[in-house]
Amino acid sequence: QRLRSLESNTNDRLKALGTISFFRDRNNNDPSDTNSNPDSNSDNSEQSPSRRSTIKQYKLLSSESIHDELHRLSKRYPEFTTLTNAQDEYGLPTAGDASDCSFDPGCRNWILTISDTNRHPPGSASSK
Repeated sequence: QRLRSLESNTNDRLKALGTISFFRDRNNNDPSDTNSNPDSNSDNSEQSPSRRSTIKQYKLLSSESIHDELHRLSKRYPEFTTLTNAQDEYGLPTAGDASDCSFDPGCRNWILTISDTNRHPPGSASSK
């Protein structure tokens, strides 16, 4: 029951950000969305674990695609994200040089932090 609640809360937050759910049933429906699965119970208490498991095809993203997506998310959701890199933040050397990453000289190590800074301002007790 607690896992279902966590899934539902996570799905609600992801939907608010305009992203897809991480939790899908075998028909690729979001179990927290009762409209997408007409034969489900409204509280989803009767769903068996096998209905939640699915094999999802995926593809690896290129370094450039990951770089672009991190920057896109940072610009699209500035109230929820902070984009920094390990070189500026911690003074670490880059992972390569200009010949390795034409899209990001030196191949910096990007760090995308997701946090609700409106509810938990940086430096506040609730942000730690």
